[in-house]
Amino acid sequence: MNGRSIIMTANASARAIKPELLRTYTEDFNKDRANLIAADAAVSAGVLKAATDYRGVRALPRDFSIELKQGSITNQERSGRCWMFASLNTLRYELMHRWNLEDFEFSETYLFFWDAMEKSNTYLENVLRTLDEATDSRLFEAINESPADDGGWWQMFAALVNKYGLVPKSAYPESENSRNSDDFKQYLNSKLREFAAELRRRSAAGASEDELRALKDEYMGTVYRICAVALGEPPEKFDFFARPKDDDEDKKGEARKCKAEADADGKAESCKCGESCKCEGKSDAKACKCDKDKSDKPKTGKDERPQIREIGITPLEFYKKYVHIDLDDYVGVINVGETAVITSGSYQRNFTDTHGKFYHHILKPSTGYPVTNSLVSVTIICTDGVMADCLSTAMFVLGETAALNYWRTYGGFEMVLITSDNRIICTSGLLEEFTLSNSNYTLSYSE
Repeated sequence: MNGRSIIMTANASARAIKPELLRTYTEDFNKDRANLIAADAAVSAGVLKAATDYRGVRALPRDFSIELKQGSITNQERSGRCWMFASLNTLRYELMHRWNLEDFEFSETYLFFWDAMEKSNTYLENVLRTLDEATDSRLFEAINESPADDGGWWQMFAALVNKYGLVPKSAYPESENSRNSDDFKQYLNSKLREFAAELRRRSAAGASEDELRALKDEYMGTVYRICAVALGEPPEKFDFFARPKDDDEDKKGEARKCKAEADADGKAESCKCGESCKCEGKSDAKACKCDKDKSDKPKTGKDERPQIREIGITPLEFYKKYVHIDLDDYVGVINVGETAVITSGSYQRNFTDTHGKFYHHILKPSTGYPVTNSLVSVTIICTDGVMADCLSTAMFVLGETAALNYWRTYGGFEMVLITSDNRIICTSGLLEEFTLSNSNYTLSYSE
């Protein structure tokens, strides 16, 4: 008799929680005052907050040597829009830097609306293409599993933006159904499956393709109504207003920060405005012109900072005017996590001389001149970021053939090579992780 049989045939009373043990548990719990204090804190504030170590919080540094302009935190809350938030955060970083904005957030709900519409349309199209499939076939089960759930990836995001554009969050804010999408998507998916059943029933009854497509268009009208009720209708046009950060104010502020120190002759250094500053008690120093210019400027009571103002702009116009990123310019997407991804390439820092010769910043150690080979970029994926940084440059210098030989010999990392003739070579470990998204390139894998 094996151990499993012994457990299954054991007396039922031996398997149950015994009352005398429960009394022991509660007595032990109440004996320790720390348990009672912990329970009070956890019940009132939640387990995670109650478990926070204040000493650890104080010891954790909040200042960093390098800070990026990144905007406020965005929150997908109880929805499956992580892919949408990640993609929009990438775009807003570029927009904030280009237009010098302190903060900005795109409307995630705007794309969420059109994503639900597009997924619903795709589902019904797939239903029409599989009318002859049995309802228990693996193909139809896969189609019917999640008609319009929240998830997605980069190519879906790019297609939505290219078709529908983007809007700021102020033009289409969050709704309760975008913050917590379960009820909305459960209802939508139920209706879509109901539509699928009716389409199949009509087809079996002899309805023509034109009749089925007319019915599908009618169903999409219902889908639009469901989405509009749950999220609100998306704007066709909207007004946009923003205030870029005034660089001149920054410069004046820096100029007013007197950094002058007495030199060997006891003279004060010049401020950025060209005047010597009042500092360190030197009465003969002139007043800083930066401060004088500011004080001489008449006060009108108006906010005279620069403004961005758009009246009646469409989502596509907004995207094309303010984002300036071609979403189809990406050659592919790597799906990885908990690892480093580092790229070296010749496509950013470069110039062409008067004779048409191309120069870039990656130099060949043996010559001191830029590397000349077929590679445009090398991306390294491995757990060690420092090693990935070293390898990306080294593999670029080696060139396509030598880089692949090095990988075959030593391993420990994965690699994506892009060549000047639009070939992409991935190492075999990326077989399931790399997705080509640009039809101008060809993809192959190296063993």
